[in-house]
Amino acid sequence: MFLVDDAVKQLAAAHELHHNVYMIRRLVHRVQFDAVRMMYPPHHLDLVSESYHAKGNMSSSVMNAFNTEAMKLGAQGVSVFVSSGDDGVANFQARGDKSACGYIPSFPASSPFVTAIGATQGGINGGSEIACSASTGGGITSGGGFSGHFSAPSYQTSQISDYFSTLSTAPESGYAAGGRGYPDVSMAGADYEVVVGGQITGVCGTSLSSPVVAGMAAMVNAQLGTSIGFINPTLYAAASGTFNDITQGDNKCTASSACCSQGFAATTGWDPVTGLGSVDFVRFKDLFSSLAHPPVVV
Repeated sequence: MFLVDDAVKQLAAAHELHHNVYMIRRLVHRVQFDAVRMMYPPHHLDLVSESYHAKGNMSSSVMNAFNTEAMKLGAQGVSVFVSSGDDGVANFQARGDKSACGYIPSFPASSPFVTAIGATQGGINGGSEIACSASTGGGITSGGGFSGHFSAPSYQTSQISDYFSTLSTAPESGYAAGGRGYPDVSMAGADYEVVVGGQITGVCGTSLSSPVVAGMAAMVNAQLGTSIGFINPTLYAAASGTFNDITQGDNKCTASSACCSQGFAATTGWDPVTGLGSVDFVRFKDLFSSLAHPPVVV
């Protein structure tokens, strides 16, 4: 079973693999996770994709409760994918208001127990695949940064260290350098087409990126006959070249004309703009197919 935030954005894989598609708007409060686990027992649920997000300065009790429930799902073999946000490092309150710029992490994307999905653009009809940004015509800007509440988990500390050691220009101060870095990986977030009322409409956002990666995971689950579960440690331990490394762009802008002085640049390896890079399905499938027992425990 596959829970997604918006069925119209879900890959056709959910239908082809005979997964039931359910609408889910927000997974932040513990009571909502409890409801999900009660309604859909673990042997029926293996994936959740959540695209709605809040600022990371919400109460510690709510964020800690979310983490507890996310860990429970991970231990039961459920993968939780979350969009990284559409407004760079500043989050949505800075749209059209540069006075609200700053490092405002998105939650639950900044939880260490979810797989956060950023956005890229280009690379489809020629040209390079770059970080999605409103400043380069992407419509939105890939959310990313560092949690001010949760420390960086061990599975990504070396990648974070490598990122800062390779930068030629240090980012403007104000971020929590020792925090959980996000996103983990990315997927195209611009130039999608959907049909609304019989009309083709162009859409963009990490609300597209997250369910697409989750759809890929659903296909891998179907082919393996088991759930890949909590995948972050495996992603970060993967060999170089597993993902399409994104080395161009930044996340200083919001999903509007407002661009900030704060932000991060994409570079070789992991970065707080596009993570480890964009997901290639064949390499993604091969990564988990090569494991005798895909990890499901947090």
